[in-house]
Amino acid sequence: MVSGNVELLDEFYEKLNNCDQPVLLLDYDGTLAPFTVDRFQAVPSPGVREVLDEIGSDGRTRIVFISGRNASEVVQLAGLRKPIEVWGCHGREHLSTDGDVEIIGLTDTMKSGLKKGELCARDVVPSDRVETKTGCVAVHWRGMSGETVQGIEGDLRAIWQPIADSGDLAIKTFDGGLELMAPGRTKGDVVEQILRELEGNDHAVAFLGDDLTDEDGFRALGDDGLAIIVRNDDRESAASVRLRQPEGLLEFLHKWQELASREED
Repeated sequence: MVSGNVELLDEFYEKLNNCDQPVLLLDYDGTLAPFTVDRFQAVPSPGVREVLDEIGSDGRTRIVFISGRNASEVVQLAGLRKPIEVWGCHGREHLSTDGDVEIIGLTDTMKSGLKKGELCARDVVPSDRVETKTGCVAVHWRGMSGETVQGIEGDLRAIWQPIADSGDLAIKTFDGGLELMAPGRTKGDVVEQILRELEGNDHAVAFLGDDLTDEDGFRALGDDGLAIIVRNDDRESAASVRLRQPEGLLEFLHKWQELASREED
């Protein structure tokens, strides 16, 4: 259930047990929730919601979701009892626990290009395969055959590339689809910002992710925390520890609850 640098994981647990600032950074899709063809049915694996509610119940741990989804979707699908902090759309959108929403660095040129990209994508794939987000248009092909995916990706790249060139946008592959997105914000930027917000060195930070987009966050965390990839295969990653989903994930979260949410002596 756990592989990689197990000694590093044990060292992290010791630090977590003694720190004053536990910070749990979480990707959503593929990490907490298994992928589904219908992305609106992607709910947390059994037991995940409950243990996260336990971790968040005493307020000691700062829980931050860092997702490619819109922040409001993460809140709805995660279904946690307490308000949660979410960085959505790869760090382009910030939802605070107070409900305030901030959109970062999206120009009119980018907005116009994204609208064109959305309309063009709907000519290539069914509308339910097109997801419009803040700063991004994503086309999902999970569940399609390899030959179909290859054709769709080729058509999309041909259509989107001129739009990207004229609209200050970029095309990026993710696990299960292709995105036309506003560049300049990544999950790594979010991780760096959260690290800057911490006071002193008495903290324990972990970032759990699964996708290629999470690699920016893993690299940004560096030696300031523990980067954990949650996957059942052996894809190369900048993360130091690999957990299987859901067994290893649940084991880690329960250990976090035990250590970070302990009652004060």
